[in-house]
Amino acid sequence: MVIDLSMLMTQDSKEIDPRAIFNSLLNKSKKYNGYLRDVQSEVLDKWFDQRNNKDNVIKMNTGSGKTVVALLILQSCMNEMNEKSVYIVPDKYLVEQVETEAKDLGINVTTDPNDLKFMQKKAILIITMHKLINGKSIFGLRYENNIDVGTFLIDDVHRCMEIAEDQSTLIINRSDNKKLYSDIVLLFADELARQNKMNFNKIVGNDFLAMPMLIPFWKWQDKKEAVVNLISKYRDCYAFVLPLIENIFELCHCTISNDRIEISPKCIPIHKIKKFATAKRRIYMSATLSDDSVLISNFDVEKNILKKSIVPKKASDIGDRMILYPQALNPEISDESLKNKLKELSEKYRVIVIVPSNIRANFWNDVADHIYTGESLNMIRDKTRGLDVVVNRYEGIDLPDDSCRILVIDGLPTGRKQYDIIKESCLNLNEKTIKNRIQKIEQGMGRGVRSNEDYCSIVLMRKDLINIIYNSNGDKYFSPATQKQFELSLAMYDQLYNQSLDDIIETLDLCLEQNERWVSIGKSHLNKVDYDSKLSFSNDAIVERKAFNCALKHNYEEASSSFNTLLQNDDKDTCGWIMQEKAEYLYLQDPASAHKLMQSAHEKNTSLLIPMDGIRNIRNIKMIDRIENILEYKNIKSKDSNGYIIYVESVLDDLKFIANDVDYNAPKRFEKAIHELGKILGFDSCRPEKEYGDGGPDNLWFVDNNMAFVIECKSGAISKEISKDDCAQLLSSSQWFTNKYCSTDRSIDYVPILIHKSYTFANDASPSGNMVIIGEKEMNNIRDAIKKFTKSLTSISNATNNTDEIRKLLQMYYLTPKLFLDKFTHKYK
Repeated sequence: MVIDLSMLMTQDSKEIDPRAIFNSLLNKSKKYNGYLRDVQSEVLDKWFDQRNNKDNVIKMNTGSGKTVVALLILQSCMNEMNEKSVYIVPDKYLVEQVETEAKDLGINVTTDPNDLKFMQKKAILIITMHKLINGKSIFGLRYENNIDVGTFLIDDVHRCMEIAEDQSTLIINRSDNKKLYSDIVLLFADELARQNKMNFNKIVGNDFLAMPMLIPFWKWQDKKEAVVNLISKYRDCYAFVLPLIENIFELCHCTISNDRIEISPKCIPIHKIKKFATAKRRIYMSATLSDDSVLISNFDVEKNILKKSIVPKKASDIGDRMILYPQALNPEISDESLKNKLKELSEKYRVIVIVPSNIRANFWNDVADHIYTGESLNMIRDKTRGLDVVVNRYEGIDLPDDSCRILVIDGLPTGRKQYDIIKESCLNLNEKTIKNRIQKIEQGMGRGVRSNEDYCSIVLMRKDLINIIYNSNGDKYFSPATQKQFELSLAMYDQLYNQSLDDIIETLDLCLEQNERWVSIGKSHLNKVDYDSKLSFSNDAIVERKAFNCALKHNYEEASSSFNTLLQNDDKDTCGWIMQEKAEYLYLQDPASAHKLMQSAHEKNTSLLIPMDGIRNIRNIKMIDRIENILEYKNIKSKDSNGYIIYVESVLDDLKFIANDVDYNAPKRFEKAIHELGKILGFDSCRPEKEYGDGGPDNLWFVDNNMAFVIECKSGAISKEISKDDCAQLLSSSQWFTNKYCSTDRSIDYVPILIHKSYTFANDASPSGNMVIIGEKEMNNIRDAIKKFTKSLTSISNATNNTDEIRKLLQMYYLTPKLFLDKFTHKYK
């Protein structure tokens, strides 16, 4: 037997400088050439100087060698402190990657917490985030023998945060536990029906078109003990979640949809993982993303202690990327034509498409070689040609060199949890929502460039994604290096504006063929990027964590008052949401004041929970000044004429008749697009069924001071006939309008409009005599008219002083109320 003499070193003789450790490793692979990269040495030196901080954040770009840095840091900590070190990654695939890297370095690692070398502090333990945070965690939730750890290092912290959220969320699937699901729904049935009876009926009927609903906090607090008692009967089914949240149900949200119930804490209860909370050193690694708020909101890092991150000085550690969004350069480019062009390119290059959902993956079915939905992702690297689709996976995949030369981000990532979906629907595209989505997009963009010698062309597609980057300035939330590469791509746009798809795509050759001049310019731009070590924490994340921690100590007064610093927000929707969050904590101390606050919150944002004592006032009718409304909304939604065209195209893109069983989200997007369309046309547009939940129509347009369109949307209808229920719903909405807006002192005319692909009624249907129908033909004509109107509007110089010309355009394209009805609706006979 050959004796390993390095094992005979005394503790005092062990190296603690990570660079010295690297040099002393005798069995490392030749691929390191005996040296660390400059960026690795730079980061290691900075960490070593501030290693005694309890928390440190290290930001290194994907492909810059951060796994090597992480392993050397953990070995240093183990040598110096003589305590265990744990390396945490998002999934098993990355565990294998770290194991391989450790083997190449010659560093001892294990994946078994019972391994003798780990217990003797002679090997680093590699685990997934699932192993750290769960109801049976060996790092704090066992009755005894929890494992003491000196240093935890979390790699890809943003992805791990998502996993931690999932691990802390108790999910009751209807299909798995129908009895428990039904019993909990029954507890809240009356209140949910009061919130939105029509949607609640869909949930009960297991209709996948139902939107998830948030249990009002006052009802949740009243019934939470009953929920605990029901779940306790099935404790074994939820053993890996329940211990994390069972004694903090008052600090949880509960959402219900047609297929599941989700109970999730307002912040991750990281205090339950005692050994993580008390570790001497905690290190968080990520790519150079712009928002670090998750460190506070979910890992309870103290902002006042953590002053700066550890970053390389320059951005020279990132590979070459060209970032194009063809549909911003030419709004006439359709998804279909872009898809076909990418298929052509896949004959020469490997094309990877990341889509947000299985439904969107169906769009690529006819051209994709394979669609990956999570299984066997390691197989995705084995090709150098063809087009493959990855569903909702923006991180954790390495696609170096020829395994990905063109990376396509197709559409906006969506909320993962039901609570996220509800929150996004209440806030629309506020700053936090945009930040979260841009962060996810940038994670996806990093999949195809894995070293500073690698290169990849990025294609952004779908008009909702283009709109958020172009009109909402989403690009400012990219990391500094990505911003610089984005700016370089933007510099070409003046030459590409309104060019053909072929001409725009041909530009990718500069990157794909590594044109010397392009590469030189790109490196020059990146060399000008100095990374800022300052951490970026949003105020709302700080407040959310502070309130949660105060509530853990039953200090509800301070918890609710924490939100006061956020209530100066100019955006009414956001301000209303913050007031609702405050009211949730206030209710635990002063229920009467909480209900009063909810009234004020709902007045600011009608998408919020309906207060317990109802809504004081129905929507007031605004005086209609269409031209002023059109121009004001144009300025709100876009930064220039081209941006407005992009925005309108993104709205029109959702005004398509797509069957429910093809895309269950399409009808929801359609209703929202009808709301936006009303705003584009200068009408006073609202969504009563969503805002009030008391039998109102899907959409309501006040088209002038004495006329309204009452609209029910059935764009996803599968039936070939207009059903009895469709007619009854429109009749009910018409009656709702009459009750709310027609009285002895004022009566407003209205036209009931049904949007449906059919003009034929079922035998038992009872349509009203004054209803009209917008079918697929009429909707296509509307979309065409709006496109022409938008282009004409943006071509008018100084549109503010050309109100007469805009009125003529409305007449020309049949967009006055009377002409709209005559031209674009089918009258019932």
